[in-house]
Amino acid sequence: MTKAKSRGIVQDRATIEKIIKGLTLFDDDLMSRVFDKNIEATEYVLQIILGRKITVVSVKGQENFKNPVTNGRNITLDVHAEEEDGQEIDIEVQGGAEGAHIRRARFHSSMTDARMLKKKQKFRDLKDSYVIFIYKHDKFGKGLPVYHINRHIEETGELFSDGSHIIYVNGKYKGDDEVGRLIRDFHQSKAEKIENKALADGVKHFKETKGGRKLMCEAVEKYAQEVAEEREKKAEKRGEKRGEKRGISRGEILKIIKITVKKVQKGYTMEAVAEDLEESVDTLRPIYEAVEKAAPDYDAEKIYESLDK
Repeated sequence: MTKAKSRGIVQDRATIEKIIKGLTLFDDDLMSRVFDKNIEATEYVLQIILGRKITVVSVKGQENFKNPVTNGRNITLDVHAEEEDGQEIDIEVQGGAEGAHIRRARFHSSMTDARMLKKKQKFRDLKDSYVIFIYKHDKFGKGLPVYHINRHIEETGELFSDGSHIIYVNGKYKGDDEVGRLIRDFHQSKAEKIENKALADGVKHFKETKGGRKLMCEAVEKYAQEVAEEREKKAEKRGEKRGEKRGISRGEILKIIKITVKKVQKGYTMEAVAEDLEESVDTLRPIYEAVEKAAPDYDAEKIYESLDK
């Protein structure tokens, strides 16, 4: 049985299968794979969102853009498409507010622009770029299907046509039109319930074929491991901070917690435990109280985590 383990996370095969079964196109691991090299699906989605005929010549899922600035932040595009006239499009799916932050859209736009001009090319040769967020919620709360963000001149109200376009698609929109049908497809976890054939075929491949499911299992396991490692790092940092405050390490605190648990189970008072441990009552108090609250499970790790709250 395949497992990706860490503190608080255990992903066995049954759990992974359940996660994959519940994925929709709002999940970037699935979405980026469905659209990778899938020109038909990409053209379908973009024509609805942009409201015009579009010819895509290339499309990649999970493409990394490296920041040329030392220590600058890199980005990974969920889907990166290029039109036949050279215009570039970044499509992102987001479920949370932080991922769809308006300044993230600005950063993605700038990173896309920075790659489009080669050395000695003139600025007028810079093609239009599009950053599209298909957001699971209504970003601006106005009930519109799509929000187009373009620069304009404040004094005149005229468009400042620099070719930079940011678009948010409302994932809560339920209209009986092309955008509404597209959003309904994005919310479906079962391929047979997806109306558009190109999208349905892509989802079916990664959920129902042996090769596709293998790739998704690997993606879920990798994500679980990354989350686990991140939690581990945060726990270590919290432990270091606690150690700085108390002058003792994380391991020593856990040892005190475990001893305190045994003493509490035997009915020892706080003063008695402190005396046995040769600690002051004030030092032991938060640990002793946390142990009492943790009854009857007495999970040392959870007690340790609660000390920071």
